[in-house]
Amino acid sequence: MNISCYIIPANYKNVSFNLKNIHQEIYKCWKDEWSNTWSEITGQKKIIYSCELSRQDTLLALFNDEKCIALCSFRQFEQNDISAFDDSYFSFWPKSASEQLMGLGQKVLICGQLTVAKEYRRKESDVSLRDILSGIATKYFLDSDSNIMIGTTRVSKGMDRVCYGLGATPILQNLPYIGKENVDLVVFHKHSVEAELPL
Repeated sequence: MNISCYIIPANYKNVSFNLKNIHQEIYKCWKDEWSNTWSEITGQKKIIYSCELSRQDTLLALFNDEKCIALCSFRQFEQNDISAFDDSYFSFWPKSASEQLMGLGQKVLICGQLTVAKEYRRKESDVSLRDILSGIATKYFLDSDSNIMIGTTRVSKGMDRVCYGLGATPILQNLPYIGKENVDLVVFHKHSVEAELPL
């Protein structure tokens, strides 16, 4: 594979002209894969609204030549913003879980929307794009001004184990999610990520 990495704004209007086609490829990959994922989890089709991606701050994507094959998103908030925990991201977080973030730092980075194109997942490829993307995402966190990074990890896909291997600690484990899916809510601290991530 000929892999390249892009970090671009999530909102199309903020993307430079020469990268707008890259943004569109990222969006198509995200929409296609999450449409299929939702059907697999629930057995039902769902309209995937673009605002779930465009309201993020930044997109990190891996390409094989001109094809987007993996991506994730980042969005930062500050804990002194009284609207922060009313965001839809926290709609299924128990209050006790979000309260654990208090005192861990003012600036919080949300990493989400992690997507790997089906034909490039481990069972179809010798390369674990999930692991590569997760490693780059944690490096992005280290280079940011965020104090902590949080994520919602699908246990059935092993993302909990990937995150713990990169230095994350659990906030809440095996939380019922959609369908029969369980998730772990995790937090990354820079000191623990630095101890685990080869730089």
